[in-house]
This record gives sequence, structure tokens and C-alpha cells, in this order.
Amino acid sequence: MYAAASVGIPVFVTGGIGGVHRGVEHTMDISTDLTELGRTEIAVVSAGVKSILDIGRTLEYLETLGVSVITYAEDKEFPAFFTRRSGFQSPYNAATAEAAAELIFSSFSLGLRRGVLVAVPIPEQDAASSQQVEDAIQRALAETRENKIKGKDVTPYILQRVNELTEGKSLQANISLIKNNAKVGAQIACAYAARQTQSKTAATVSTHSIPAVAVPSQSLHPMSTATSTNNRAYPVVVGATNRDITICGIDSKEFRRDGSTNLCKIQMQLGGVGRNISEGLLRLGNKPIFITATGRELTIQSALRTSQALDARGLIHSDKLSTGSYVAILNHAGELAAALGDMEIHDSLTPQHVSIFEEELRSAPIVCFDANIPPDTIRYICDVCAEANVAVWFEPTDTLKAANIIDEAESWRSVTYTSPNVAELLVMGDALGVTPPAWQSEDTAVSIPTLADQVKLICRPLIATSMMAVFVTLGARGVLVATTADIEQPLAGNVTQVSDRTEMRIYHYPACNMQENETCVSVSGAGDSMVATIIAGMLENRSLDDCVKAGLLAAAHSLHTREPIPTTLTPAAFTVACTRSLLPWKPQMIAKDLLFARRASNR
Repeated sequence: MYAAASVGIPVFVTGGIGGVHRGVEHTMDISTDLTELGRTEIAVVSAGVKSILDIGRTLEYLETLGVSVITYAEDKEFPAFFTRRSGFQSPYNAATAEAAAELIFSSFSLGLRRGVLVAVPIPEQDAASSQQVEDAIQRALAETRENKIKGKDVTPYILQRVNELTEGKSLQANISLIKNNAKVGAQIACAYAARQTQSKTAATVSTHSIPAVAVPSQSLHPMSTATSTNNRAYPVVVGATNRDITICGIDSKEFRRDGSTNLCKIQMQLGGVGRNISEGLLRLGNKPIFITATGRELTIQSALRTSQALDARGLIHSDKLSTGSYVAILNHAGELAAALGDMEIHDSLTPQHVSIFEEELRSAPIVCFDANIPPDTIRYICDVCAEANVAVWFEPTDTLKAANIIDEAESWRSVTYTSPNVAELLVMGDALGVTPPAWQSEDTAVSIPTLADQVKLICRPLIATSMMAVFVTLGARGVLVATTADIEQPLAGNVTQVSDRTEMRIYHYPACNMQENETCVSVSGAGDSMVATIIAGMLENRSLDDCVKAGLLAAAHSLHTREPIPTTLTPAAFTVACTRSLLPWKPQMIAKDLLFARRASNR
């Protein structure tokens, strides 16, 4: 079930599922099949529950787990594996593959992430005598007690004894029901695929550019309009999965260029901006849908799908291209000295591929994408999210890609949040035609107030037109937050109407101070950890102040590990940080600007 669901196969066929064992009140023997049905979104087609089990208690337990049970027949009689009738009723029945597919589609559309059990009675001509099978089961059960057979050895023993006691009739019935299940399962899979196509055809795909008067994205927050119709919607992340290769301990002054070997430490792990943010959200208790692309390396695909149970239904695989690679060369201080990248695979994330998940985009509380994806895909996502009133987070990723959001279609007007560093913000400003005079970098020689005044000039058109907050990362100096929101309140309470006159304020949050015995291992992943934590806080309706502080704490944890997302990033750690004043420092409001009303004439 898990393997099939991980690669997007919606229908899984087996003979009969496990369940609650007879005598469970003494043994507590319950098959993990039921647990998996309660947490994996897949339709399982079987001949019901193996008749050697307690069918009544199994159906009760499935109900407790919220698993829909359907009998594939004209009535609701639940089958008993070898026989057509068990004496118990299913909640639902479907007489055709199309009816079963409709029930499955309806269940999955709720976003509950639970399975559906389709119970198919064995063909009449191949069914064993129910009394003969029950007598054999009772005798076999008595023998297990007499011989003290327990645990996982019980089921194979009983099945073998039932086959012997029925003189092979149970085995013949087993073969027949497996063939019949495969036939019915294939018919349901085809009907389900047709139902999915029908749904996608009915959905309106937005391909037009943003109109002259932009949708007021600032009036949106991650838990507002988008979740009002589906409280179980999941955040969506679209972006890169890379093999991150980190080369440590090389100093440019000592680098040998004579062809001899430069000794260093090299580490490879799974990375990529989109993947890192997805893992961070997952570690903080969310279930993001991750849309990404990988190449011919099967080990990368395997790691992606098993990493913290990451939902990778949106993974597109290419046999011709290599999985993206990012090489970071760090100096002795753990700071980035140079970077190399092979990112061709990310061009596979076309609007056509992402449109498969348009329903998920429209119902998401927030959609986050990085600048590694093609510009056409950026425009498509922004169009869909603007039309559906969904909050958007743009991660610029790199100075070569930061301006991809500033296009002719003005996709940036649909962005609610962005998190550039100073260099990336300057590139975005250049694309907007806004370049501060005597521009200074984030060099420590430049004072924070001076830097904030320069940042203000670029953030002004972003905030005035569409964005609720711009998070400008400063490395070891922390982050500047340009926003119109009250940082002490949840974003849900900071809705700003289009006609409002709004004051933009810029706050400086210093980075977490490292202890004397702590060293910076790697800066790779610190920004992604911060972004994931801020988004997770928004989804919990935390104040902007709490979100930023917790994000900086997550970034500090990331600095101490070579993994891009630290294992210490947990829901419990986030809650403790926000409730026990482990983040005592206060942000300093160092600049403000009165914005004009948000009308097209004042852009």
C-alpha cells in the first residue's frame, strides 16, 4: 500500500487483508494492515477480511480509523474471503466499477489521507462451503492453542491447516478470488482514471496574465479564504530536489592550482530549496504536497520518498537527465566561498505537470515555490493562486534567478511573502527599475539603519502593491522584516483592504548568538529552515513576531549540523520556543514609510 501510494498508484489489489484476530481480548493481535489503511490514501481491493479473523471486530476497528468500506455487489453483505457471506454488513455497496470509483473519488477529495476498502465476494461457483471452512478454522484455532503457536506464526499455520482439512478446496477458492480481485481492481482503476480526467477537464485552468488591477494578495493570510471550504487542505511546495555536495575546509589562499590534491572533507546529502522547505514543514507537523523532479538515480528517488514520509506524489522522473546537483565550497569558518550547480532537470517542472495538482493549489492554505522552476511555471502558479485567493511565498534562491518573478505578466503582484537576501533583493529592485543611490551590501561595515533605508526603497513598491511581508536575510546579522502587519498579532488579524492607506515598517531581528563552545558547521540550509519555520508558525496562527524569532532559532540550529534541516526541528521545540520565552530579544523598528492607497493609479 505504501509503495503504491508513494508513486501515485490509486488502486491496490490483494487476496484478503489482515485484521483483528480472534481472541484479541487476550492477545491484542491486530494486523498493521488496518493501521496502514487508516493513514494511506489508496483503494484496496480484496475479498474482504481473511475468514480466520474476527470479521465483526475488524469492521468496527476500520470504522474507528475512519476507513470507508464498500461491498462490490448489489447488496451490502460483507464477504468472508473463502465464502460470499459473513453475516456482517458494509456501510456502502457499489454494483459497478464506475460506482465504486465515484465513492473512492469522493473519499479522496475530502483530503483525509485515509484508505478505502473494496470487498469483492468470491464468484459463486468457486466459493467454498461456509460451514466446512468454519469447522476447519475452529479446529485449526484449537490446535494453535494446544501447540502454543502465537504471533506471526498463527496465520500461516491456520491457512495451511484449513487447506488440508478442506482437502484443497480453500486453496482453489483462494486462487479463484485472487484472479477475480485482479479483474475487478483493474476495472475500478480504469473507471477511477476516467473520473479523475473528468474532474480535471471540468476545472478551469487559468492561463491569462494578472489583470491591470492586481488581486490584493496582502489581504490574504495562509489560514483565510483558501481553507474556508476545506479545513484539511495541505500546503504545497514546488521546487528543487538536489544532491547537495558540500566541500569543507578549503581556503582560497591555500588552494593548490598545480594539479596536486587539495585535502578537504566532502559530504553529500539530499537537498534543494523546495525539498528542504518541505522537510522542514514536515518535521514541524505539517503534511506538505511536494512537486519536484529527479533524474536517473533511483537512490535519489528512494531517499526522497522515504525521507520523513515526505508526500512526493508530484515527483516527475526523467531517465535522460541527472538529478539536480549543487556543490557548495565552504571555507574554514563554514561560510560559502563558491557554488556550482547542475539544474537542467528543474526545467521538467512545466506548467503542464504542475497543473495536474491544480485542485491542491487552489485549496492550499499557502503555496511556496523557489526560483529554480521555469518562468512559465512561476506565471502559472501565480495565476492560479491569485484566482483562488491563495497566499504565495516566493523563495528567490539565487541572484541569477531572483528576477524571474518580475516578468511581463507581473507575477510578483500575486506574491504574498518573499525571503531574499540583500543581493537577491537588489536584483529584484533592478528588475523593477528601483535602485537605491549609493547602494551598500550587507557588509558588516554598513550600519543596520543605513541598510534598512536602502532596503525600504525596494520593498516599498512590493509592499504597496501586493506583499504582506518581505523577509530580507542578513546572514550573521539576522533579518530585516518589511511589513504592514502588526507583528504582535497573528496574520489572520492583519487583513488590509485595498483602499487602506498603510504604513510599512521595517524591523530588525538580530540572529541568535552562538555559545562560546559552538561552531558554525555549515550555512547551507539555514535560510530554508527559517522559511519552513515561519510558514509553519503562520499555519498555527502564531504572531509574526513569534514566527520570525522561531525561524531564526531554527536557522541557528541548522548552522550546527551538516544536514540542511536539523533533526532538532520539531513541533515540541517550536511550541517551547514560543511559550517559554526562549526568544527574549526584541525586534527594533528602524524605518517606516507611509504608503499610498493601493490603487493602480498610484503604483
